[in-house]
Amino acid sequence: MSINDLPFPITDALSRRFYGNVTFYKEMVLLFIRTGQENLEKIRTSVSQGDWETVQHLAHSLKGGASNVGAVDISSLADQLERLSMQSQPNGYDRLVGDLQRAFHSYEQISHKL
Repeated sequence: MSINDLPFPITDALSRRFYGNVTFYKEMVLLFIRTGQENLEKIRTSVSQGDWETVQHLAHSLKGGASNVGAVDISSLADQLERLSMQSQPNGYDRLVGDLQRAFHSYEQISHKL
């Protein structure tokens, strides 16, 4: 697969933020996926403990990391999670975390094509 076959948000991130350096981009994507999955686990734990401040912080971090690597679906879902955590209510967390997990899986599949 060539770079031109990748979704626009990824090619945009690659050209704007990583100046076309595919090797560095791949490293950042792998780091993002690993830390993002870790943060999802921490979010699940924080939700079960009612620690909305930690959920908000982790979702914000996830949103920024996703934006940096062109993972717009993940960034959007993390933004929703961040806003929901500001309300300190558990309704909707399970769905959003599940959606994030699926989005991570999809993004990981795309990243293997680099």
